[in-house]
Amino acid sequence: MRNIYIRLLEDQPENTKINIHIPIRGDMLDYCIEANREVLKVSNFDGIDFKPDSFQIPHITLYMGFVRNEADFKEIMNNVYLFSKEIEPFEILPSKAFLKGPKRNYIFIGTKQSQKIIDLKKEIKNILNKYIEPLSFDVVNEIPHITIGYIKKDFYLVEETLEKLEVGPSFWANAIEVSFCGSFGSCIGTIRTFEFGK
Repeated sequence: MRNIYIRLLEDQPENTKINIHIPIRGDMLDYCIEANREVLKVSNFDGIDFKPDSFQIPHITLYMGFVRNEADFKEIMNNVYLFSKEIEPFEILPSKAFLKGPKRNYIFIGTKQSQKIIDLKKEIKNILNKYIEPLSFDVVNEIPHITIGYIKKDFYLVEETLEKLEVGPSFWANAIEVSFCGSFGSCIGTIRTFEFGK
């Protein structure tokens, strides 16, 4: 993976964008894939796509930003690893999927553990602040969520589809992953997974 990362840096004139996140696993992963499929049935735009041939991963973002060089990347990975060992797994209860205002382009699933996750986001930002170049918006105070779609039209059809969906199952946060970040905040593949706990 180290060689892949170095090659990516060399191939791109800009900095490499990464997403540090909690991966979605188990029954909730299946739920997110199915919910995404239902949205794509009524709205053609596929900016977020969890089909089998896609590299995109359902997740809850903890932090995002640009990595300037290989030395900073190593520091990020080492510090994320150490941070992950200090966290105990915890259960997450999802909310019903909704269109995020005011533009209603993004389809989010929220969580009843928002404050706990925001606290983790603040901690990881403080740890990584000197190794990662932040985005133009406040990632840390953004409501914790799983993005299951991004649409440009058919808002009412999508809203009707979301109304028919049951609330997803609870799941456990038990790891942090680092991924390359695509458009719309998507995670493209996984660079590394760090399980919680010692």
